[in-house]
Amino acid sequence: MAKGSCPSDLFIGTHACFTAFTLSYQRMKQSQQKLCCGLDVETLRALCRAYVDAMSCVDEVKSQCPVEKHRDIEKALVNLDGAREELNGLCSDDTIIENYAMYQSCLTTAGPASESCLVRHLERRGRQLGSEGTRIRFLNLVQANTMEVFCRKLRSTISCVQQNVQQECGQQAATLVPSLVRPMVRYSATCVSEHPKQRPTKRPFLLDNAFVNDDELVDRGSRSSSGYRSNNGNNKNISKGNKNIKTERDNRSSSRNSGEDGATLSRKPKSKPNARNSSLHSAFNFYTVFYLFAITLTVYLL
Repeated sequence: MAKGSCPSDLFIGTHACFTAFTLSYQRMKQSQQKLCCGLDVETLRALCRAYVDAMSCVDEVKSQCPVEKHRDIEKALVNLDGAREELNGLCSDDTIIENYAMYQSCLTTAGPASESCLVRHLERRGRQLGSEGTRIRFLNLVQANTMEVFCRKLRSTISCVQQNVQQECGQQAATLVPSLVRPMVRYSATCVSEHPKQRPTKRPFLLDNAFVNDDELVDRGSRSSSGYRSNNGNNKNISKGNKNIKTERDNRSSSRNSGEDGATLSRKPKSKPNARNSSLHSAFNFYTVFYLFAITLTVYLL
């Protein structure tokens, strides 16, 4: 690509930036050791180097293209949905990798117990930890019913791994755990806030609790946007349903209140007649009848 020229095919031009990263990504997925549990430090270094270079390449492509094309460039990065903040947190600080190198051996020793934390808190209920360990390796999708549930499970996982690593390797090694666990799970950076009720810009899938391998997302390429985006559609339907439920509830409440008001009006006691007025009315009727009787009698006698 000539310097200063915008690629005619932005999808291909952008994906070309990730050739080295894709190879490193596959090595991470195929490694016997997971990121939290003793991954070879050189594999980690290669991945971070490839990621930083890839994002620099994307910035270069953007600089060569008009602003109105930037949205198309971002669309080509669909495989990084729920991964950028996680990778930035891991690869933007060289001290993380250097400290990891110091404790790699100990993290490997603590690995089986650390992997059991991921199985217990993030994978399917009842699944036993087999010889393959946790199936969550790197940038996997984990489903949860709600964002709060997802974040609670992730925090429980990190806490579990930290306790295990601290016991085996010490406090300094335990401080690395959040930076190592989050890149294993997509969208985990949305849980960094201590207030999970604050809505993040992106959410994990809102389905039943289960572990989901993300191979579909990687293989779908540009079509993988249906993964996260279709789920947004589900969120809209859920939101719409909730609004309908709320409206129906409000209507019932309004009807109930109206009924109560009506009942109150219908039960309003009739005003009792005033006793004095009643007596005067009776006296008036008596004298009227007597007066008419007297006139009639006088006429008759004449």
